[in-house]
Amino acid sequence: MAITILKLTKGNPNGTGKPEDYEFEPITLDGDAEHSFLAEIDEYRLEFVTEYWVDHDEYGRYLDDTSVSYNALTDVLKFCFVHDGHFAGVAFPDTIHFASTGKKIGNAKSYNSWWVNDRRMDNAVSNCTLVKAPK
Repeated sequence: MAITILKLTKGNPNGTGKPEDYEFEPITLDGDAEHSFLAEIDEYRLEFVTEYWVDHDEYGRYLDDTSVSYNALTDVLKFCFVHDGHFAGVAFPDTIHFASTGKKIGNAKSYNSWWVNDRRMDNAVSNCTLVKAPK
């Protein structure tokens, strides 16, 4: 079995600049290179912290709840990238996360709003971060 990932071809591997400053090309890994890469990404997770806010006519705006969830990087292999032969981060279309520095550039937040009734609107703000997996 082989996997296709990205190789950083332009931009600072430590995470400076803007997402537009970076370029990637797809590469295929198989055999020992594939196993080595999968072992490297197993040390990381994508952490999603979601805050649920309520905006009520009578009570105002307040934080109602917070949730945290994790995704394995094997779920997003096509967005993982390497630099100098090692895992360097995850490059989504609007955000790049860097493993070596923990930095991210671009917009890692998503927003969702919906009306509960004519006096209340709920909002969810999710923030994605690349983190080390607990040992």
